[in-house]
Amino acid sequence: MHINLNQLRCLYMAARYKSMAEAAARLFVSPPAITMQIKKLEQALGMKLVYRQHNELRLTEQGQRVYSHAVSIFEQVERLEHALAAMKARGKEMLVGVYHIPGQYLMPALLDHWRRLCPELRVRMVLGTQAESLQRLRRHEIHCAVMVNVEAVDNFQAVPFFTDRLLLVAGQGTERLSGKEITVAQLDHLPLLLPQEGTGILRSIEDFLQQHQVQPQIAMAGISGDVIKELVARDLGLAFLVGYSVRREVADGVLREITIREGGPEVQFSLVTHAQRNDRQLAQALDALASLDPKCFGALS
Repeated sequence: MHINLNQLRCLYMAARYKSMAEAAARLFVSPPAITMQIKKLEQALGMKLVYRQHNELRLTEQGQRVYSHAVSIFEQVERLEHALAAMKARGKEMLVGVYHIPGQYLMPALLDHWRRLCPELRVRMVLGTQAESLQRLRRHEIHCAVMVNVEAVDNFQAVPFFTDRLLLVAGQGTERLSGKEITVAQLDHLPLLLPQEGTGILRSIEDFLQQHQVQPQIAMAGISGDVIKELVARDLGLAFLVGYSVRREVADGVLREITIREGGPEVQFSLVTHAQRNDRQLAQALDALASLDPKCFGALS
């Protein structure tokens, strides 16, 4: 019988934290994705593994046996990955996981900072979603990753280095708004374009909307940042975009920034590393972050 390790990892995390939502947060996926993977594992094994009791996730007798084996498996895998990565890392370049928006707008300034303080440090970017970067960190395939709004995750540590606002932007010639300022409540009547999952930005937007109890019309969802800019410019909706990625278009008059009277959401960027990793290149990069001036990212606009 072939067991899908991704499905087994979802069961392992859900059982460990007794919550689909908590497992999803730690694996940077949605709770329905965790549920689906566990159901697929149950179907493959032909047995019920989990059930709910008083809104808490519980393991069946068979589920407990599978979970016990999963604990042993993932502890062994992590030790092996760490040992292999340590052997490969000596004298090699530092690999940084990053998704495309910070890769395009943040990394040039960050790489320049590292080059000036650590001229011998060689860095290569590995593109992927936050979930993919986390998996690569777990397997020790990369040294660190640039992530957004990272919460505490076992065996990982996050070093914040930059905070930016999410700007609400509209097309320059839009007739949906009469001015450049609105209240949060007015979002209820406006079409909103939402970014794709896996970057941490969508969660910030959803948390902000939930906090203020507004439910905008979702014009389109699951879109990349560059495509969102084009759609907003064509007045197909409004969007929250990370400030550093859109300030140039606002300054050039392509897009219009809309001020939210109550204030808008923010995102925090961190350099995330595996707690057990102790490479020389990584230590240099982390030390250099202490002298990083966040204004260098504003210079990109």
